[in-house]
This record gives sequence, C-alpha cells and structure tokens, in this order.
Amino acid sequence: MKKRYMEIVIVLLVLVSIITAILFVVFRNRNNKATMTNTLLYDASDAVELAKKRLSKDKDQAKVITDIKTTEKIVALTFQGLSDKETNKKILELMNRHERKGTFFVPGILAAEDDETIAAMYKNGHKIGSNTLKGSKHLENYSQEELVKDFALANNIIETWTKTTPNILLCNSTDYTSEILQAAFASGNEKVVKSTHFLNYQSFKNYEQVLEYITGIENGAIITIKMNGVLDETEYNPEKVTAKPDHVSGVVNSNSEEYLKEEERLLIIIEWLLKALDETRYKSVFVEDLDLYYDTDFDRSFEKSRIGNQGKPAKVYKRISTDINGIAFTFRGIENENILNEILKFLEENKLNATFFVTADEIINYPDRIQKILDKNQTIGNGGMTGKDLTSMDFDGICLEIYKTHMILKEQFNIDTNLFMPVYGKYNDNVLEGASSLGYNVVTYSKNPVTNEIASLEEIMGYYNNGFRKGDIIYFNLNFHSEIVDVIKQTYSLIGEKTYKVCSVPTLLTYETDTEILLAKDNKGSSNPKNTTGKTTTGKMTTDKTTIDKTTKGNDNNSKDPSDGKMEAITRKHFEKLRKNNKGKKAKEIKTIYTTEQALSYTFYGINNTEVLEDVLEKLSLLNAKATFFVTEKDVKNNPSEIKKIAKLGHEIGICLNMSDGTDFYSICQSIDRIQKEVEKLCRQKPNLVRYAYDVELTDEMLEAISSSGCMVTWQDLTLATSKLGKDATLEDVLEFGFNAGNISARRGYIIYFRMDYYSNPLLIGNLMLNIAKERIDTIAYHDNIAGNGSSYSIKSLGSLLSSDKVYSYPVSSKDILASVKDAIFPGHLEALETTQNFEYIRGRYIGNPNVNSQTTLPGFNDDELEQLNQIGRFTEDKVLFLTFDDWGSDKTINQILYVLNKYDIKATFFVRTNYVQYNPNLLRAIAEAGHAIGSHTDGHLPFAITTTVETEDDTSAIYTSPSEAEIKERKEDLTVSYQKLQSIVGDIQVNGIPALTKIFRPPTLAMSREGMEAIFDMGFQFIVSGDFSTHDYEETNADSLAKTLINGINLNDGTIRTLHNGSVLVLHMSDDSIVPTMKEDVTAKALDIAIPQLIEQGYRFARLNDYLSESSMGINPLEQSIENEIME
Repeated sequence: MKKRYMEIVIVLLVLVSIITAILFVVFRNRNNKATMTNTLLYDASDAVELAKKRLSKDKDQAKVITDIKTTEKIVALTFQGLSDKETNKKILELMNRHERKGTFFVPGILAAEDDETIAAMYKNGHKIGSNTLKGSKHLENYSQEELVKDFALANNIIETWTKTTPNILLCNSTDYTSEILQAAFASGNEKVVKSTHFLNYQSFKNYEQVLEYITGIENGAIITIKMNGVLDETEYNPEKVTAKPDHVSGVVNSNSEEYLKEEERLLIIIEWLLKALDETRYKSVFVEDLDLYYDTDFDRSFEKSRIGNQGKPAKVYKRISTDINGIAFTFRGIENENILNEILKFLEENKLNATFFVTADEIINYPDRIQKILDKNQTIGNGGMTGKDLTSMDFDGICLEIYKTHMILKEQFNIDTNLFMPVYGKYNDNVLEGASSLGYNVVTYSKNPVTNEIASLEEIMGYYNNGFRKGDIIYFNLNFHSEIVDVIKQTYSLIGEKTYKVCSVPTLLTYETDTEILLAKDNKGSSNPKNTTGKTTTGKMTTDKTTIDKTTKGNDNNSKDPSDGKMEAITRKHFEKLRKNNKGKKAKEIKTIYTTEQALSYTFYGINNTEVLEDVLEKLSLLNAKATFFVTEKDVKNNPSEIKKIAKLGHEIGICLNMSDGTDFYSICQSIDRIQKEVEKLCRQKPNLVRYAYDVELTDEMLEAISSSGCMVTWQDLTLATSKLGKDATLEDVLEFGFNAGNISARRGYIIYFRMDYYSNPLLIGNLMLNIAKERIDTIAYHDNIAGNGSSYSIKSLGSLLSSDKVYSYPVSSKDILASVKDAIFPGHLEALETTQNFEYIRGRYIGNPNVNSQTTLPGFNDDELEQLNQIGRFTEDKVLFLTFDDWGSDKTINQILYVLNKYDIKATFFVRTNYVQYNPNLLRAIAEAGHAIGSHTDGHLPFAITTTVETEDDTSAIYTSPSEAEIKERKEDLTVSYQKLQSIVGDIQVNGIPALTKIFRPPTLAMSREGMEAIFDMGFQFIVSGDFSTHDYEETNADSLAKTLINGINLNDGTIRTLHNGSVLVLHMSDDSIVPTMKEDVTAKALDIAIPQLIEQGYRFARLNDYLSESSMGINPLEQSIENEIME
C-alpha cells in the first residue's frame, strides 16, 4: 500500500513539474513573444557575421545627427517606439491629415509584433529607423559584439517588412561612444540620431502650451515623440526647451469630466503639435535630411572684420541733428498682420514714410508682409536675426545677428541697408564695435511712448507733455499694446500741431547737419567705408520718396517731389556726363570670381521659355540655391511677372544686351538704363551685372559704355549650351561635353551658365543643375560624423559672391606683394661665393632622404661630401611631425585635406606643381589663407638628376647623371615661372607675420645632383627638402591601409619597416584618386582623419616646415649669411 502511495506521489510530482514547465514556457512566450519570433523567423546570423567582419576590418563610425543651425523654419519629426495598434493607426491618420512625414524609430521586437503598422508606415511614405532590438537604454555599457548582434538583428526584422535596411538608428538614453558608432556603422546604420527635444503624453495640458513651445523652439530642431511611457531624466533637458511633463493626473476631456487614458492623451498631444506646426508655418523634414539645411554662416568668424575695423564704434542715432523740422517714425514687430495693414493704410493715406526694422525670422516667416511694406514705399532697416538682446552676446554672435539679416534682406529683396536697430534700443561697446565692423550705424530712439502694455491711451499720450524736437526718432513696438494703432495716429496729430513732418530715418539722415564732416570722420581708416546717411549710393539703402523742404513749416502733409517717379529724359547730354565722370575706364570682364569662399554660381538666360524657367526655379529651391538670371529689354516687356517671381524667390536679376540693339557708346548706355529702370520698378533690384547671350568680343567703346553705366561684364567658366551638340542633346551628351578628367569638380568662384532657350527637352536644364550639384559639388564636401562641418560648397548669386569679403584681386598687385617675397627667385644668388664654398652652402640647406645616399642617386658629389649631406630626411629632434603635400589636384581633394587639417588645428606645407594652378588660383589662395605654407614643386616637373630608366619620382634604383648646361638653363626658367605663378596668387599673404610663400623647394624626384642643387640655390631658394617618410599615397586606394602606414610605418623592400621619428617629414600628395566624381572621401584626407588623433595621442604635434627651417635654426654660418644678405641688397 505504501509502495502504491509512493508511486502516486511520484506521478503527481512529475505531472506538476510538466505543468509548471508548460506554464513557464507559455508565460515566457507571452512576455517575450518577439524574442521567440526573432529566433524562429528572423535569421540574422549572416548579417551579424558580416557586421563583425566590417568592424574588424575598419573603424568607420556612424554619423551623429542632431539639431542644426539654420534660418529656415524647419523641424524634424521623429517617433520613438510604438503604441498599441489602434493608436498607431490613428497617429498615421493624423500625419496624413496634416500632410506631414516623419521618421519612426521602432524596436525590432515591436516591429515583429506589429508588422501591419510597419507596413502602413512604409506605404504612407514615412521613414523607419531602428530603435535597437528591444529599445534598450545605456548601450554604452554593452560590448561591441553585443551591440552588433542587437543592431543587426533589429535591422533584419525591419527589413523583412520594408524591403529596405534601415540606415538610421536611435538609441534610448545612451551616450554615443566611438564603440557604439563603429558598431552601428558596421551593422548598416550609417547615421544615428541624438535628439534633445522629447515629448510624451504628459508634456502639455492645453493647446496654448503646445503653441508656446513650438513658437520658442529653434529652427532645425529634432522633435522626438515618445510613443509610450514617461520621459527619462536624460530626455528632459530644460536648456534645450524640452517640454516638461505637466505632472497632472490626467488631461480633462473637453466633452466630459472623465480622465483620459495614456493612449488618448498621446493622440491629443500629437494633434496639438501638428496643428501648432501648421499655425507657425514650420516645415517638417526627414531627420536624415536635416544636415542638408545646415547654414554655414553660423560657423562664420568675424575676427577679420574686427581687426580691419580697428576697434571703432558705430555711430549711434538717438536723435538726428538736422536743420529741418523732421521727425522719424520707426517700427518693430510685424507678427500681427491686421495691425500692420492698419499702419500701412494710415501711412499711405497721410503720405507718410517710416522705417520698419525687421528681423531675419520675420523676413523668413512673413516675406509677403515685407513685400507689402516695400510696395507702400516704406523703408526697411536691419532689426537683427532673432530679435534677442545683443548685450549678452559675444562679438561673433552680435555680428551674426546683423550679418545674417543683412544677407537675407539683400538676397530676397535686394535691400542693402546700413542702419541697425538693436532690440529695446539696448547696446554696449561690443554691439557698437560689431555694427561698425560690418559697416553699420546704430539707430535707437529719443522717444518710446509705450512702455506699459496696460497703460491707457490717455496715459500714453501724456508722455508727450514735454513736446517734440526736430530730429526725434520715435519708436513703436507694434506687438506691445492693444491700442498701438490709435497711439500712432494721435502721435501724428500732435506732431502736426507742432508743425513737424514725419519721415523715415534715411530721409532724416539726408538732411543731417555736418554730414560731410561726419562721413570723413567715419570713413577714416576704413577698408570698406559706408554711407552713413542711408541715402542711395551704389545699391545702398534707398531713401523713401518723401522730400522735405528745409524752409517749410506748418501743417503741410509730407508731399512728394513733383518730379518723383517720372523717368528722367534720356538725352545724349546725360550720357556724355556719365562718360566724362567715368574718365575712360573700361568695364571689368569677369569669367570666374576670384574668391576663397566655398561657393560658386549658377547663371541663366532665356526666361521667355517659361516651362523651363518654372522647372529651374523649382530645382533651385530643392538645392537651397540662389542664382542670377540675365534678362533682355524684350524680357522686361513680355515677362514682367516672371521677373517679379524670380526676384521674390531671392534670386538676382542681371542685364543681357543684344548686339542688334547697337554697339556704340550711347546705344549701350540707353539699353542698360532702360532695363535698370524697368527692373527696379518690377522688383526693386537695380541690376549692374551685364552679359550677352553668347560670347562676343567687346570693343573698348562697349566696355567704356558699360563702365560709365556703373556695371561690369560677367561671362562664365563653363557654358552648357553648344551648337556642337545640337538642340536634341541628352543629359549624358552635355555632361560629357562640360566635364572631363581635368575638370572633375566644380570650383570656388566657378560660374556655370545655362541657356534655358536652347535645348528641346524642357527638363534637361533642371536635370543638369541637379546632376552637377550631386556629382560635382556635393562630392567636394568631406563627410564625417559632424553635422554641417563647414566643408560643403554652396550655390549663390553672382552679386552675393562678388560682395563677399573673401574676394581678392588676381593677379595680386605688384605693390601689395610682400617685400621679402617679391621677385625673390632669380639667377645669381651664388655668384658671390667661391667655388669651394658652394658645398658648404649646400650642406647646410639640403634635407635629403634615407634612400638617396650614393653617387648613383646624388651624382656630382664625392664620397666624403656624401657623408656630410643630410641623408636621414629630418632636421630636428623635437617631437614634431611635418605634413607636406606635393603636386596639385581638384577642389574635392584639396578641400577635404584642408578640412581635416583644420579639424585638428594643424598647419602643413604645400609644395605646388604650378602648371595648372593659374586655372584655379582660388584654391591655392584658400590654402594660404588657412594658415599653411606654400612652396614650389616646379612648373613642368623637370628632374634635377637625369636618368632614362626611372619609372616613378621615388625611384632610387636607377643610375642618375647631372643635367647638361642646356637642361640647367631650362630648369632655372621653369623655377622662375613656378615662383612667379605662386607669387601672383599668394604673394601678399602673411601668417602670424610670416609670408605664406616660402623659399623652400621640393624637388620632383628623390634623386638629386650637385649641379641641380647649385642651380636651385643660385635661383634664391633657401632650402631643398625631400623628407624621410614618403607614403606613396598616390598609389593607395584604401584609407585604412594608408592610415596604418602612417601610424605603423612603411614596409621597405628589404623587409624592414621605416617608422615615424621625432621630426619626420611626411610626403603626401594632393592628386585625385579618381578621374570620375565619387562620394567616397579622398583617400589621403580620410587616412589623415584616422591617423592624426592616434599620432596626437602618441605625443606628436604638427608644424609647417618654415616654423623650424630658418638660417639660424640650421646653423648657417655668419659668412654665408652676410654673403646672402649682400646679394639680396
């Protein structure tokens, strides 16, 4: 019986165990269903192994995307996680209703559980990114192997339902370490998002809170909506205006007193958010496209302007000293359109003119209101970029506020003002210096009647009990008081009673007393004097059309001059006067703009082809580009609406002349005058850039006429319309015609000319624009994990490029070339030396190479002399490295090298082969302006040791001989040409008081000869530097491999490794990796980006050769120095 009992117990225990196990499995599956699903359905083993392989092979990192700086009113909408199916569906419906797209970051497990939602997101045009496998937090604590498995499996699940591998990743509450970024990149996530604006179902209590939040958010922000749960501490950041949880138990339903569920509250928050974005006119963009909108002006330094200004403060106008009975009305704040309309109507009815000081934000948000102000003949002044208090900003921040508004006014409305009003009229020394540095005067006010928003109208008017004075500037904030319109009207009534006239600030300044003395004072020492009066000079801010008689008093209305608005009679006498004042000068013809700004220009002709024009304008908008459109007299007559539209979109209008309209002085002047006046009427631009539709040779008389009219001629670097191809040419035909192996990339200052009236395919020009931007401009930028890193090129109008402070004169004027540089290379520097002294002279100035150490590679020297020559290729034991770059290349290669060097604040030495440098002087000057040293690498790459068997410039296995006398002469002439070219581009540039152009020479080959060295030093070069570490980077195709060479050393033929030493001179190259455009980073630039941080960690610093190489540092004896000084004298 006992035995039977024990059997029953055992059976029961087994059954209980089985049931427990089953329940455990069921429970586990219920709570981790997706994990099982992943295991059974989503085999990512291959993806994991591939990611591991990539990770072991290279250390590329995913790019971190975060908020950007931009003046464009954009945000990126992102969603973190998922809610329940029904809520997800309703969120997608809300997005569709408001015509918004976003990026949904979904954990892999949730994607597997709710594949219907994933498919719906994809179908509706949203982007889907990874939120890791489980939406885990603090991934910085994971190993790279764990990260790769997590990322790869999440990607695999999402790809199953979208057919696209997500290339973007969002990690929750995680610090993005280099290990995480490497694992992400290896797993296929090329970008990771770092958001600083998080919202959830608790964030707001009502719509007003949402609207206030969106109104205060910065342009370019990433808004992340958490689809479930509360915000973590890391997700609430007050400094970034992240919405703080409302901390109420629930949001009250408008239809009942019941509290809502979390999902219902989430839907309300999202609907409020989308409504607020619509109301504030924010555009939403995909987060992965956010860096396309980055505005590089936010990286601009104004130090150069500050130095040039020499500390002068701007003139401040609180009241204007004038001898007329005039008072200026000034306004700020155009947000309330109804109030603005009332003010404009009042000003128009009473024939008054005032000045509206507007911010960049207002220009961007309300361009139609700016145009309305201009249409009513009111004037516009600069109110700063954001309308924030400038007194708490640093110098660069102040300048950016003024500069950015100036440029937007110029680009969008062709307004070129020099009057700035700081918010609240507040300023300090920094504000005045910043304004002056940009050529601005500061306007505040002598009267501000409305300082209390709840004051009664009677109380406000009591402010004027002390009366008015001529020259008063009265300030009104249109957003501050509910009765502001009545305040302005009654103020005007009081002014009329006191016999004063109301006008704008520029008009009042026209009658400023002692104006000439003031101008002379303000312009003293200024490199770019401005007209302090605000009157029209050459495109500066125009006065309004009010004319005030200095003798008039009483209650007369502000009346217009009887001749105002009437076209001046175009007479021969008028043009003769222009000709006389021009003094025979010929207009400048520009084929490329000499500037170091990272920008180029698209120019167009043929606006009569409206179908093509519409497509071109659309493409320019997509490219965020501004262009120049040249119009004829016929265009002005037949296509006025097109001209208005072009100008309204911020593009520039130029003048296109026709040969058939005459080529004599007076015919050309008449044509220009008519076009200028008609264009100015249409869009308030006064064009001063002239061209013909096709290339013509202009006579001196034609150029004199253009100059007398205040214009210049612009042509192009590249024209994409040619009869060689015919009107039915394809995109491929035109690209093949326009670009070749020697013309891979666009260039700084490049002018590209498109004829919209030529090709039969109406979409061809637009497609050309996009293709060139993608293949020839965007490829110039260096892509790392720094958003908006400043390496990209932009497309600007000709006028914008020409007005930049980066413009210079080429060739450099002889009088501007530094004395120590000017014509320093010429034969005869060794004439004063005895023949026996030549070797001593060479010995102290030659830095060789370890592989060049015998008479076969250094012919002309005996064994004893060879032992005395520098064969190690170094000249200091300091822990310093010298980066040197040889030859020449395209904007892509050199721009990327410059970016990487600047990224680590490193200065280098560039040895330029000059045979093509004259075709791209802007690039060479950019190198020098960036603080690098420039040296010659010859013009024709002629060697100074001769062999018939050499295969490469680094070949040291051949037998070399000395050049003949004729060959020496040829090489000396080559050196002269090379130096003269360099001098003509950078001869005026100094870096910390030292000329950028050095007399350090890099020979074309490692092998040299005694006769060759004597020829080089006889020409005036001070040092010949080969260097010890020749990288052969021009043969390398893999950046990681080259980086390893830089870090670990060069594998020599004998099996040894040559490593870097203190003082090593690294030989790299500027030549292009490919003869076709590619988005892949330049191998040399990328390798340096990898290697430099590690070399810095090893304790190395970097310097230019001329930071160390000098006569004294190399132990040049006093006799040699005195002889050299004598020669120079």
